[in-house]
Amino acid sequence: MKALQASSDDSRLVRHKLFVEGLYKKYLELYGYFGCRTTKEGGSLRMTCEGDSVEASVFEFIIDFMMGPTRLGGSSEDAADFSTRSDMFAAQSIDWGLLSKPLRYQDEVFCRCRVTGHLLLAEIKESLTMLWLSLMMGACLILYFGVEHRFMLMDIRQRRDALSFLTLGAFSLTVRSLLFQ
Repeated sequence: MKALQASSDDSRLVRHKLFVEGLYKKYLELYGYFGCRTTKEGGSLRMTCEGDSVEASVFEFIIDFMMGPTRLGGSSEDAADFSTRSDMFAAQSIDWGLLSKPLRYQDEVFCRCRVTGHLLLAEIKESLTMLWLSLMMGACLILYFGVEHRFMLMDIRQRRDALSFLTLGAFSLTVRSLLFQ
């Protein structure tokens, strides 16, 4: 069983490495295509693209947006956590042979954007989970009001059993969706 688990973890790591490698290749392709340059001014990175197309402007805007939590209004604790995550991702990428040891500015930008992308996906996942829960509760309310007149025909024990079954079902679906994703 442990061998199967290790095999599963290894294949997951290989898939993750290939995914990051593909992202990095596409990033470098766009970086070169738009003639971008990265500079470090006063401790912060700044990327500019020489291309005068709309695509170059959009690429520059997206990269500038994804440079870190301080640009998104995050606190200093968020910035420290973000910096730690970015450094960990850079070290992992160096171990994989994807990035060179003295990080170039453009590689540092890639690491920051990768971490920001991961954080944005996590926030989207949480938002969609909350949306799903609200839709489920709405469906339960619609079902309740749709059969409410039948509840009034039931005696008190039947009504209690039906409502407890509905409540227990909604609760178990909610717990399953929140804890076992």
